[in-house]
Amino acid sequence: MRKSIILLLIYALLLAAATLIEKYISTDAAKTFIYYSPVTILLLIGIVASFIAVVVKRRLWGKYKWSFLFIHGALIVILSGAFVTHIWGEEGIVHIREGQSTNLMLIRTNDGDEFKKLPFNIELKEFILTYYPGSSSPSSFESILIIHENGRSTEKSVSVNNVLDIRGYRFFQSSYDMDKKGTILTVNKDIPGRQIIYMGYFLLIIGFILFLTSKNSRIRQLIRSLSGLTVVLLLFVGCTTAPPAANHRLSHSGHVEFLKENKIDSEQAKKFGALAIQSPDGRIKPVNTFSSEVLRKLHKSDKIWGMNSDQFLLSVLTYPEIWKQMPVIHLSNKHIGTYLEMKIKNDFSYTEFFDSDGNYKLQKKIEEIYYKSPSERSKFEKDLLKLDEQIFLFHQLLHFDMSNILSDTDNRINPNKIKAELLYNKLNIFRLCKMIYLIFGGILLILTVISLFIEYKLIRRIIPILSLFILIGLLYHVFGIGLRWYIAGYAPWSNSYETMVFVSLISVLAGIIFYRQSKIVFALAVLFGGVILFVAGLNWMDPQISSLVPVLKSPWLMFHVAIIMISYGFFGINFLLGLTNLILLKLNKKKTNEIISLRIRELSIINEISLWIGLSFLTVGTFLGAIWANESWGRYWGWDPKETWALITIIAYTAVTHLAFINKKENPRWLNIGSVIAFFCVLMTYFGVNYFLSGMHSY
Repeated sequence: MRKSIILLLIYALLLAAATLIEKYISTDAAKTFIYYSPVTILLLIGIVASFIAVVVKRRLWGKYKWSFLFIHGALIVILSGAFVTHIWGEEGIVHIREGQSTNLMLIRTNDGDEFKKLPFNIELKEFILTYYPGSSSPSSFESILIIHENGRSTEKSVSVNNVLDIRGYRFFQSSYDMDKKGTILTVNKDIPGRQIIYMGYFLLIIGFILFLTSKNSRIRQLIRSLSGLTVVLLLFVGCTTAPPAANHRLSHSGHVEFLKENKIDSEQAKKFGALAIQSPDGRIKPVNTFSSEVLRKLHKSDKIWGMNSDQFLLSVLTYPEIWKQMPVIHLSNKHIGTYLEMKIKNDFSYTEFFDSDGNYKLQKKIEEIYYKSPSERSKFEKDLLKLDEQIFLFHQLLHFDMSNILSDTDNRINPNKIKAELLYNKLNIFRLCKMIYLIFGGILLILTVISLFIEYKLIRRIIPILSLFILIGLLYHVFGIGLRWYIAGYAPWSNSYETMVFVSLISVLAGIIFYRQSKIVFALAVLFGGVILFVAGLNWMDPQISSLVPVLKSPWLMFHVAIIMISYGFFGINFLLGLTNLILLKLNKKKTNEIISLRIRELSIINEISLWIGLSFLTVGTFLGAIWANESWGRYWGWDPKETWALITIIAYTAVTHLAFINKKENPRWLNIGSVIAFFCVLMTYFGVNYFLSGMHSY
């Protein structure tokens, strides 16, 4: 078991190194030196061999170990299927122009490009690119094909998330020519490999179901071992609140006074905010939503000089020449001001980004950045692009080149959705949930700690009341997610903001699972949920509801992302429990306090239960994503940085959970250290990949 863990960790380190090689050298180099290298293949064989050795040595084929055998056996089956696919599978590209036909598939290898003949001809009758109504944002794209085979012609179609199967070959809508007169299809032939891999996925899911439900599984043993224990926790809570930012001293005091004196009436602004507008991505929404998004993007705030977002937008449209002089555009990177040789401050006016001749100061640098691939751009350059977006957005407002405001009679408008979105904006649901979780969760944590040392009947009565308020907040949280789902028309976990809101919900729900065993675990989970909502509400997070890109318009989005986000909620609890136990271990270093030792043991058991639950969901969710990838792009795994770090996270938590089977005396310490360290893999997968690496998952 120890050797298995060591081999897994070595594999994880190699994968992490590969993502850096891919960023700084090339994808081909990462594949050659790590992903498909002989050393890596031997390492995987060693991991499989060590698993088989554990099974034989510990005689794990008994009736009570079925879940263990199913899960680990499934991984061997999946690796076997991947090997079959790698050796015998065929993958290529077919490029056809409208009115033309071909029977050639382009296969790209390390040795160069080669063509292979298909047993039929494909003709592109028509390529159809569909936009969201009234916008230039693609909703879907589809190829109408004519298949010529044995003197017969059959019309077929292939589109994003809709695969075309012909004689064992699978065609996927990959891309298209810029003039929209040609299509690019990914082709895959891998019948035996696909069947083996899908069988492995099926066995894996069965194994985890047995693991979570079997009476004699590890997780059920841990739950039973909790009985009879009383939870005690000694935790120092420090609550710090950032001081409010000082009011910006304006140099344009005359303009400010003019705007205040001519401030748009709030009732008129409210009526204006209730109008329907169509954004560039095609989504129809209230002006209130649009104005809120604009003000947050420009000024990183919900209000400016006493005006709400609707008043601000109307004022800009009414007095554009004055607003050009106002310091509205917020700089997130102070080095940009130095680069532009401008006075160091936080907010700048539109005119400050143009020289005396009216030339845009960023023009040359922005063009240079766009010539680079996304993976080659530095953080400074990415911040420059964000600033360019802010300036361009404000330019559109100043020149009345904004999204189309629709009339009430437009048949594309759903008045119920417009009303629902206005209600959603007004209620500010997740901000209220954040306050409930932070305030009541914090009070609950303090009281539960006090009750461990001093027995007060009043505290015992207050705790259920606080829990009731938290439950109300949780139900309100669920209502908010449901309302956002109705407004957007899809499961609201398609971007960073939405997934953080969902993880916060799961964290609190996970705390409720452990409510009877430990009120402190519940309090920590609620606080963690509040912290996540706090981060989601920061200025750099984008809460905008937008139209889905074509590849995300799939039922797999709901299952794949939701299951993985559930695992992140449990891992967050693991992180907090690990920190708590490490503090207690430090306080009880000489193991003289028997009560603290008992509490460490109990919290460690809860920590391990949560680890197993999180690992189960993460593994299943990741492999569901592989199925989605195969059904959308024709491959299960492309070593995209997000995919790679998801695998690293699985390996990290696998190593942590399996520590329970070795060095049992030291297990509490190493289990808790591992649960803290492994959480950084979650942070890298969730945040780090998006900001430091690049790939297909950067939607």
